[in-house]
Amino acid sequence: MNRLEHLDSMNFRIETDRLIMRVEDIPMAEDILDFYIRNKDHLAPYEPDKIDSFYTVRYHQTALQLEMKKTLEGSEIRYYLYEKKNPDFIIGVVNLYRIVRGSFDSATIAYKLDQKHTGKGYAFEAVMRLMQLAYEDLHLHRVECRVVTYNDRSIRLLEKAGFSREGLERQTVRIGGKWEDTYRYAYVFEE
Repeated sequence: MNRLEHLDSMNFRIETDRLIMRVEDIPMAEDILDFYIRNKDHLAPYEPDKIDSFYTVRYHQTALQLEMKKTLEGSEIRYYLYEKKNPDFIIGVVNLYRIVRGSFDSATIAYKLDQKHTGKGYAFEAVMRLMQLAYEDLHLHRVECRVVTYNDRSIRLLEKAGFSREGLERQTVRIGGKWEDTYRYAYVFEE
């Protein structure tokens, strides 16, 4: 499969029952920055340490430019999540990255949700829709996810979505200045 063939079926806006999932571009940098600022403390225990410039509009303008480039290349796709009832307010992010073709046809999935919107099934809904896209549109064979060992909510989500724990990866990510272990989960689309 040609690297760019998937773009014919790639949607930059998809929906679930309750969510709008959109690939965004540079004009949304301020809204994305707002999402990260208001969720800074909420996400800090689970995410890699951020550089100081992460919390600037300029950083997110540059990041959005790079995200679009990677989307067009077929190596990543990031959707920002909105409730259908409030389509102008970002409540989360879900993405496939490290999309590798050829003998692997695999990717890594990641997701995060606004602290005021957790526990409502939005992350699960977004992950399941992205997994549908991964299989039906991108024709991936395997999707992996890494989760810190103490993120019980995310572990439950992955297991509910059909991911299997494959093992422990020691000192995988630096969070709060400390190297943390992660579990590697994977979902394999059976032929």
